[in-house]
Formats: sequence, C-alpha cells, structure tokens
Amino acid sequence: AKSKESNNASHAEDILNWMNSLYEQGNTNIKPDTISFNAVIDAWARSASQDSTAARRAEEILTHMDALYDGGNIDVRPDAYTYNTVINAFAKCSSYDLSACQDAERILQKMKSSGYVEPNTRSHTCVIDAWAKSGRSGAALHAERMLQDLLEDDSPVRPNTHTFNAVMNACAFTRSNNVQEKMEAKMVAFRVFDRLVRNLREHGHDGGNKCAGDTFSFSNQCRPDAYTYTILLSVVCNLMDDKLERYEHAKLLFKSCAQDGCVNEFVWRKLRQAIPSINDFRTITGGRDHFVDLPQGWTRNDRQKKKHRYHHHTSRNDGRGRGGRCSNGRNYNRGTRGGSSNNFRSGRSYGSA
Repeated sequence: AKSKESNNASHAEDILNWMNSLYEQGNTNIKPDTISFNAVIDAWARSASQDSTAARRAEEILTHMDALYDGGNIDVRPDAYTYNTVINAFAKCSSYDLSACQDAERILQKMKSSGYVEPNTRSHTCVIDAWAKSGRSGAALHAERMLQDLLEDDSPVRPNTHTFNAVMNACAFTRSNNVQEKMEAKMVAFRVFDRLVRNLREHGHDGGNKCAGDTFSFSNQCRPDAYTYTILLSVVCNLMDDKLERYEHAKLLFKSCAQDGCVNEFVWRKLRQAIPSINDFRTITGGRDHFVDLPQGWTRNDRQKKKHRYHHHTSRNDGRGRGGRCSNGRNYNRGTRGGSSNNFRSGRSYGSA
C-alpha cells in the first residue's frame, strides 16, 4: 500500500475485496473497516502524482464508503483521514490536471456537509496546496482568500505554518507571463509572510500567540521555518526580474532566516540561484561560499539536520535508522452507490448483496 506504483494500489484493493469475500462467507474476524478502506485509498493517493486516474479512484472508494455507511454499515464511516487522503491525492496531480484543484475543493465542501466529520487544518492546507501546484491564473489570490477565511474570528479551524507556506507556494508557482498577475502574486507572498512574522515578533513563542489587531489565536507552531524562506526565495527567483530588487529582497530574507536559525541546504541553494553574482552572494552571506562554514546559530532550527542526527543515532544503535522524505512530505525543489457489499471494483460480481 505504501508504494507509489498504481499496480500496487490495485493489488491492495484486491486484498480488500478478498477480505470482504471471506467475511461474507462467515469469517467475522476480518470484516473490512474504515482503516482497511483508508489503506487502499492511501495506496491510490501515493500513485496520484504519476496518474490522475488514481485520485479519481480514491474518490470512488470514498463515495462507496459513504454508500455503505448510509446503508447502515457503521464500521466503514469515512473519517478525517479518509477525506484528507483523497484531497491530497488531487493535490498531487494538480500540476498536470488543471481540474484537480477544483476537485480537491469539492471534496472539502463534501466533507463539511457530511454531518459526521469536520475538516481540520490539514484538510484546508491540502486544498490550498492543490491550488498552489496547479499554477492556474488567480491561484495565489484564491489561496490567500482561503487563508483569510481561516483567520476569521468564528473559524473553527486554525492555520499553521504549513498553511501559510502553501499560500506562499501558490505565489511561487505562478506561471503567468502577465505582469499584473506576477505583481499580485508577489504582493500576496510578502503580505502573507508579514502576517506570519508579525505573529512571531509580537507574541513570541508561547501558546498565546495572536494576530496583531484581532482576537484570532494561532497555534504556537505558527512561525516561519526553512521551507518558508525557501519558498520566498523561489518567489524572488520566479517573479522578480530587476537585479537590484532581487538582491535587496534576497538579502533581507536571508538575514531574517539566519536570525530565526532556519538556514539549511535548501535555503542556501535557493539563495545561490536567486543571486548569480558570486560577489553579491558573498556580501549577503558575510563572505561565506559553503554551507558547512555557517555559524551554528544560523542553522539551530534546521529540522532536517536534527532529523539526520536522529537517524544517524538510531542507525548506529539499533540498526533501524532510515532515510525518508522531508518533514511533512515536502519537496523543496520544484465505487458506485448501492448494495450492501463492501466490494466496489466496477464491473465485478460481488456475491451476496
């Protein structure tokens, strides 16, 4: 189920149908439940970055779960993980399927109207991420509006750093050659960043963080991280053509990043991409050419470095150290309704109804 290959997702689905077949034959010990279905949906979602039909299949299974639950099977009620996984599946294919971001938002609305499960921060963040990856015209402004809805006093959901980053990423992914749209995306990126920084600077690191000028309370995890600065340097690279403008923004961003202790190798590489001139690059970095030469304070909050240390430690002590994706899955570089059977693959005979 954890493989990204679609044939493995199909195999996971076959196993689920086999479990259901045994259950219908009288083996009550292996009745498929929400966790079983979620595993299959997750398998399809993992292959969605390569095949958009995988996201459609994940939604079909969610729809079938809804039908089973409406028919009285309480063991297969979709939960937040179910919906979020389907939303994330559409986010993964939104870079090449232009309708996927709208599909992700449609699933979010379906989640809201379900009556038994409420969207959480991840639900909204995944939809914003889908819009970001789509590169569609107006995606940055749409993403900012979604964030603003979460900032309203009566919002039951609170954004976190990942939510803010997803909005800024929508700006960095802006592909339009329209000067006005590029300007709007740039303004959105730094407007959202200012809101995030204002929260940190004015209210510190405790759990009482609030936005300046309103009563909205942030999570105490809401603060810029290395990915924030990597995204903003991407905004500099992609949306700023003037050399002086690029230099001034890159310099200020790197200074802020170093003060926050968030410099990592991805930030370093993106800064180098934004500032081609080696002399200008050295001016910004204090004459340093290599990441290994940086002061420890500049990298003190680098989660990737800490993660590497943890894996190195576990690898030496118990042989179980592993690699893996960036935190939170980051990439810094660019059936049918009806019937009571749990089987759901189209065009198949399911035995007893």
